[in-house]
Amino acid sequence: MARFTYKPIKGTSLADKKYTMHKSWTVTDETAGAYGIVSYSGQYSNGEWSISDNNNTNVSNEPQTTDSFYKREIFDSLKHIYYRDPENSFISGDNQYFRQQTRNLHRLIHVVDIPSRIFGDRLREGSVTMSSGKAYLYDDGVGNIRDKNIETLSNFEPFTKDDYYIKLDLNEGYKTQKGNYKTDSTFIENKGIRLLDFSNGPYTAIGRDITFDYHALAMGAGGMYGRSGSSYVTLHGSQSIDEDTNSYIEIDGTVQMSVDRLWNNNWSISTWINVPESQSVTQSFTGNWVNEQTTSNRWQNRPLVDNDYNIIATSQAQSNNRHTPWELQVYNSRTSKKGKIRFLRGFGTDDTTLTEITSSTALNDGNWHHVVIQVATASMQLYIDGTLQASKTDPATNIAIYDQTANILIGGRKWSHKRRYRAASGERGVFFHSKLATNYIHPFKGSVNQFRVFKNYLSSNQITSMKNYYRDSSIVGNVFYNHGMITITDLSGSYNDLIDDYTLNFKSSVERTVHNYKCVVEDGEYNVSLNPSVRKNYDPNSDKLQGIASSSNFSPYITTIGLVDDSNQLLAIGKLAYPVKSPTDIDITFNVQFDT
Repeated sequence: MARFTYKPIKGTSLADKKYTMHKSWTVTDETAGAYGIVSYSGQYSNGEWSISDNNNTNVSNEPQTTDSFYKREIFDSLKHIYYRDPENSFISGDNQYFRQQTRNLHRLIHVVDIPSRIFGDRLREGSVTMSSGKAYLYDDGVGNIRDKNIETLSNFEPFTKDDYYIKLDLNEGYKTQKGNYKTDSTFIENKGIRLLDFSNGPYTAIGRDITFDYHALAMGAGGMYGRSGSSYVTLHGSQSIDEDTNSYIEIDGTVQMSVDRLWNNNWSISTWINVPESQSVTQSFTGNWVNEQTTSNRWQNRPLVDNDYNIIATSQAQSNNRHTPWELQVYNSRTSKKGKIRFLRGFGTDDTTLTEITSSTALNDGNWHHVVIQVATASMQLYIDGTLQASKTDPATNIAIYDQTANILIGGRKWSHKRRYRAASGERGVFFHSKLATNYIHPFKGSVNQFRVFKNYLSSNQITSMKNYYRDSSIVGNVFYNHGMITITDLSGSYNDLIDDYTLNFKSSVERTVHNYKCVVEDGEYNVSLNPSVRKNYDPNSDKLQGIASSSNFSPYITTIGLVDDSNQLLAIGKLAYPVKSPTDIDITFNVQFDT
């Protein structure tokens, strides 16, 4: 038998092929440690942070995990991977399936971290499940973690990113905490903060002079599947003649929606509002210009004029504009309709010529209410807390209702300027205008959450679902296949328990390359052997062969084939399942295959 070949086999490399191997794993919270799988809960904090100073009182108040990690460290490190830039797939921490994922981060995050020696090159898409008595999570194959229990809720209606023009969930309030939430629950007032749009639309929302707050229920105490502990925006509804101090959210780029006349199609706007008993502003700077007679260089101001309503949200630019794609208002204390909601739309010179729907009851009770305004097949509709208030013929059925200057505004309407400086020049009184103060009229005082603009009208079932469950999908987190990380960002208390009591299933993925070589053994080759049984006196060191091996008819059996490089370095070796006799009359071709 031949133990090895005395010269390289004539080999020809065939095309390499790649494939992926998968292995199934089942792990519980009790066995996770044996595999190096760890789980943590991370908590955002904006407090003073000095780990090196043990006397720092804020550090001592920072929440820790059971194994003495600071929760804020876990949150920050995950945010870098999970949420580095949720609007730019090229610099995001993990950009695979970026456009198909919903990455909605609150101030609390749970994570299960699987080491690479377990998950290999990556987790297999669609293979992850995580379950307990209260939840059954699974990944949808594109990086979203979903809860099957939510999907089976009675009359639950889900939506996707493609259903929206705009989706502002306003959950980034945690970024404006003044400090550690356990010791300081106040927020920094935002002179300008970029808000995250979770739709596929090319729009940018900027909040000005807004304040965030958290929903009253304690985090983890339950709530409607994540509402508890999530943040919302409060608009202060004040104004000043001297400076541009109005509180509002402007969604930049949405003027194009009006230019494209999308408001003449079917559409819907859904939001939650919390209206206090009274509005602080019942007058706005809408009068004719008045000059201040002080010096030759003087101010020119607009006087205040009474108004009966305040604007929650609008797409209208000027009050005297004949086009009103839509506007959502609340009546103030100057009228007997105080606290009622009004939906305006149409084509006219003032509010009295527009088509309106008014809610049957007042909403200024300091509680949260769900509001939907929409155009559905030539019909204007207003829903309050899931109930249709009225339906009227859409005045824009045969008329294009659009404006070429206005973005969507939440908290007021942009209208010209309220104050400007006039500098006189020459005897004829030529004036130069500068220092213009932008005017936002009818400012709204109250809170807004989950502002969403849909590409189509909503059915009554869809509206009821959003009102009852305070959510639009079963997505509760994400899985990052390349990192072996499973994250849960939803604030429902069910997931606080899940992280400590679970059964986890997943498949690891390891990529392999199959190398193929065609090795030819020609007639008469490899007919010698160094096996001791064919050496004289059975001496492996002898160079003399026994008579049986010196015959021209001697033909040993090939048992092993080795592949070497140009320097005769052994690359791979394989043992045949059955010995093959060295050829004497014909050539033999071996196909050698190995993986790397």
